[in-house]
Amino acid sequence: MRKFRKLDSEPTSRGPAGRSARHFVFAPGGLAHHNHPASYFASFGVFLGAAFILQSAIAVAIQYAGSKNPGLAKIVAIMQHDPLHAPWDAFLILAGVSFASFAVALLLAVRLVHNRGLLSLVTDAPRFNFARMAGGFLLYSVLLAGPFLFYIQAHPGELIFHFHAQQFVRLLVISSAVLIVQTSTEELVFRGYLTQFMGSFTGSPLLIIGLPALLFAAAHVGNPELVADPGAITFYFGFGALMSIVALRDR
Repeated sequence: MRKFRKLDSEPTSRGPAGRSARHFVFAPGGLAHHNHPASYFASFGVFLGAAFILQSAIAVAIQYAGSKNPGLAKIVAIMQHDPLHAPWDAFLILAGVSFASFAVALLLAVRLVHNRGLLSLVTDAPRFNFARMAGGFLLYSVLLAGPFLFYIQAHPGELIFHFHAQQFVRLLVISSAVLIVQTSTEELVFRGYLTQFMGSFTGSPLLIIGLPALLFAAAHVGNPELVADPGAITFYFGFGALMSIVALRDR
């Protein structure tokens, strides 16, 4: 099986596209000393510490706001004990704030320890390719639409369609914003940071792809659907591995 070179190795010029292992696990030129395995262990500690502080601050702020507003306190109590029956707009906003705190913690870790920005976690190009991202989003949407439409045809009585314009617009705006924050944070952490972390001390594709995928699956253990079907965890592992392969092959 093909192996990748470690992250802190010198770049090679193999082929016109420079498809060396250095380009599979990106590292901006001249920053090799910031990408040593020891640096990643240090930045991981910073990430966990900053995330803990930010999450704690959010929890304290919510509890304080709840103590001043009985209505908010009731919503907070529902979200703590029965989150699936909490108001969706409040649930989504809290989820977005929570994921945003992880993104901030990651930015602090990468900036303070590795002396680079979040863009370096997803590409070694000078700027983000939004057109390429849009193409990937469209392709993924088409791939999802097929099985979903098939399911509707095969199980016509299991889904009930209803439309309330005001509620739909409100949730569309909130969920769209939260979706961008959530998915971006997950990709930066699992397909960016952790993939580079593994690539800093090993050239094994099984570890570079497999460990972030395993951690990605573990992060979703608490999802409600896994209570009814624990075997569904294999989907998260497979999806994480597939996305890691796409990230590594596409720079």
